[in-house]
Amino acid sequence: VIDFPSNHKVVVAVPSALRSQWRSELVGRFGLNVQIDDTVAVIEFDDIDTLSEELHGCGMLVIDEAHHLTEEPEIYDVIRSFSERIPRLLLLSATPVLGNEEGFLRILHLIDPIVFRLDSIDGFRNMISKRQTIAVLLASLAPENMLEMHTNLDELEQTFPNDGLLLKYSASLRDISGRFP
Repeated sequence: VIDFPSNHKVVVAVPSALRSQWRSELVGRFGLNVQIDDTVAVIEFDDIDTLSEELHGCGMLVIDEAHHLTEEPEIYDVIRSFSERIPRLLLLSATPVLGNEEGFLRILHLIDPIVFRLDSIDGFRNMISKRQTIAVLLASLAPENMLEMHTNLDELEQTFPNDGLLLKYSASLRDISGRFP
């Protein structure tokens, strides 16, 4: 049995079909039978009133099937309004949200609202569409690839000509690599 501090509160938000399974798993696998409904609340995320009530003072929020949040604006808005004040957020989903860039952005926004701003959907779509190019080019920016460094930086800059931060760091990297023999 795990002994939690008295002020510890975890909310597990799940689709209604999964609530009893989650409760059973938390008791059976983790021995949380005393904590269920006390410090660990398993809430159906379509029960907005209970969810809102339980999120006050929550130290950790776990959301199973998080991709459903993008389909339910009212539920999403409640979770979004609390997400910045909750120190720990765990979003679970085995369903890829690629092909739904706006939904994917909304989920990532819950994790980091500064990096994944909701008003930047076009930039996010651009980033998603070029993710393979980004991965290959970033992997190539290593000291052992110094001979191709400028070519790879050129390609990155051409791919994202309006990214001021990328251009700044690219210029710094060119300066550093120019000092190598």
